[in-house]
Amino acid sequence: MLYKFDVLYRVAWHRDIAYVASEFRTTAAEIMNTLREIEKEIGTPLFHYGRAELSLTPAGRKYLKCTEALNAAYERLCREIREESRQDESGLRIGWNALCVGNEYRRAAAKLAQIIPDAETDVSVRGHAELSDMLLHGQLDVIITSRRENGEGFTCQRIAKTECAAEISQENRLSKYKTLTAKQLRYLPCLAVASIGTQTQEEEYLRSRYGIESGFEFHETAAEARRAAASGRGYFIAVGGKIPENFCRSLIRLPLTDGKRPVLEEICAIYRDGNEKGELIRAFCDMIADEFRRERLGAEEEELEDE
Repeated sequence: MLYKFDVLYRVAWHRDIAYVASEFRTTAAEIMNTLREIEKEIGTPLFHYGRAELSLTPAGRKYLKCTEALNAAYERLCREIREESRQDESGLRIGWNALCVGNEYRRAAAKLAQIIPDAETDVSVRGHAELSDMLLHGQLDVIITSRRENGEGFTCQRIAKTECAAEISQENRLSKYKTLTAKQLRYLPCLAVASIGTQTQEEEYLRSRYGIESGFEFHETAAEARRAAASGRGYFIAVGGKIPENFCRSLIRLPLTDGKRPVLEEICAIYRDGNEKGELIRAFCDMIADEFRRERLGAEEEELEDE
């Protein structure tokens, strides 16, 4: 049954049966047979098949939403089993919010590995909702995120305040502007990162935080979402410094504003109170803060040179 759920989610996500077939290394006919089996079990169509682009029927949307919790529970179970099988518990398990794509985070992780070589870092880059769930269930020691909410029993350490941006293709007509607003981007899909079971929560947050008016297209990784942006399929919300060198020449990053002022995010670290690795976590947060200061000073020097 989980295989059927996975097929259904991916078809609803990509809206392209041939593409989903390639992901499963099977044929489009086999994917269609799986969808028909699900529809036969339920007794009603889940997709509109006769249109240029596949779309969910009302029954399909309801079915998909109801099975999100089941899929999320399964993913959590898999993570817990993997976690229990780990032999080395001395490392620092870090979760990056997928919006945090600047160089500052990676430089800090590399510096940590140099200073404390025994403290092996295990990094997971995911959406905020999934990271919070992993932290709650003990699969992560700390999450680095652009959000400040934290439940009882957790510490939220502020690291830095930085500007938000939208990454789009240089071929897009909007790339001629110096800044962008959510209203200007309303005709492009927002390319976000979230697991199948947390897409609803991620969409709700991004809409409320950034005033997004457009539709959403979800991806499994930030790299995949940013490549989609570079190809002209939509835009990616980014928090942090510059686009890494040699990442994608056709991608451009433009600051987000509310029409008057820049949209700012406060980068935070959230971890459980009393974590035995608290000292190591706080040192790591200081390293990220230092990298943000370095990035800001570098940007100011570039501005002076341009003048």
